[in-house]
Amino acid sequence: MSASNSTLGDISIDQVDSIDLEVLGGLREVMEDEFVDLLETYLANAPELINKAQNAIACGDAGMLVEAAHTLKGSSSNLGIQRMALLSSQLLEMGRDELVTDSAVRIVGALEEECQRVRVEIEQYCDN
Repeated sequence: MSASNSTLGDISIDQVDSIDLEVLGGLREVMEDEFVDLLETYLANAPELINKAQNAIACGDAGMLVEAAHTLKGSSSNLGIQRMALLSSQLLEMGRDELVTDSAVRIVGALEEECQRVRVEIEQYCDN
């Protein structure tokens, strides 16, 4: 399953932006000075959670996979980081179903790629 073929229900990853700028703008307005700290925390934690998911898959640990995917899905959703949330949701379901397989490895790869894309987009957003 590649990132371009990933779906959740009736939603394809190709149908959502990497980041919902309206959500990000709303958070920027509400959080004011703490907004940049929030994004920096997300950008620091997301790769760690992806690494934790990789380790969980390598060890066949569905529980650890669920934990990492759930945390990444929640933080991504809260920030409007839609594609990461969608991919994390798929990984979460795989963990819950104890399907720690090659498909999970491919989703983690897609998450790594998307995380790099999101980092660039957030840095550009903060520069504006």
